[in-house]
Amino acid sequence: MSRPTRDSETQTAELDSQPSIGLGANDLPDPPESQWVRSQLPLLYKILDQLDGEELTPQQRIRALRNLKRPLLEMVKALSRLDALESDPKVFPLSPSPTSAQRLLERMCRNLEHLLLTLDRRRFQSGALDDVGRRWIIRQLFAYLGHQIEYGILSARPWPPRTWQRLHDLFEYLVERRGLELGTGSADLGRGLDPETAYKRLLLLGLCPRLKGARRLNGDLANQLTRWAIESRLGQPAAHLGEYGLIVVETSQDGPARYRKQPADDPWRGWILEPPGEFLAFAGIQRPSLSLADPGDDTRALFGGRR
Repeated sequence: MSRPTRDSETQTAELDSQPSIGLGANDLPDPPESQWVRSQLPLLYKILDQLDGEELTPQQRIRALRNLKRPLLEMVKALSRLDALESDPKVFPLSPSPTSAQRLLERMCRNLEHLLLTLDRRRFQSGALDDVGRRWIIRQLFAYLGHQIEYGILSARPWPPRTWQRLHDLFEYLVERRGLELGTGSADLGRGLDPETAYKRLLLLGLCPRLKGARRLNGDLANQLTRWAIESRLGQPAAHLGEYGLIVVETSQDGPARYRKQPADDPWRGWILEPPGEFLAFAGIQRPSLSLADPGDDTRALFGGRR
């Protein structure tokens, strides 16, 4: 599966820190790249499908997925460039079916999810080595799900089934089974990854219709989204019953966070997302100040919702 590349150590570092795969057509794929895609894509599909069905130890599966990381991300980038050239919505209507890049990312996410479940089985729990592997798996899941969600937004395509459900399940797993405490930044997953910030950043990204079809997420906006995510809070639904204009995260639903104008009467499984005002303005979200409990009390609006 080899192809001419830059220094492998440099490129691996770039892939580990890459915030966006991008979908711009500025880097036109040359004929050799197109031929490489056509010859290697079926092989990647086959390897990932076989891995998902193989009986391997967690350590064997981790090694296999580590080895696939660089060629897979190279393939996704190449497919994204080809997709930008071949799917101009002004000329051809976009197909609702997943693209090759989306199918490739979905296969990797499925393998990582399978691996995380396997690692948590009692017979495989053996201590510190498992903890290192688990942190690596969680980092990769956040990264690949982030690529998948971003790809769907920037290319104006529907996400493959279970994309958002996997993200919600991953975060709930960290809260319920790994002791993540909200608002503390206490989880250590290595490489500077705070899972709460990573989760909130993707939730914010899903609330930005102005980015739909934008093709590329520039560096300044990517950094801004991270800052907004750090400033955002996740709250319990029960504490916000009767309030108007909530941003609702339903973790039992395979979908992004959504803005709900009407007040909620019953708690749901999930969260309330409270972003900073700067993000709300960017996303075009205008939240009313009045609550269901006091529909005629205008003093709440004058004092920012407090009495």
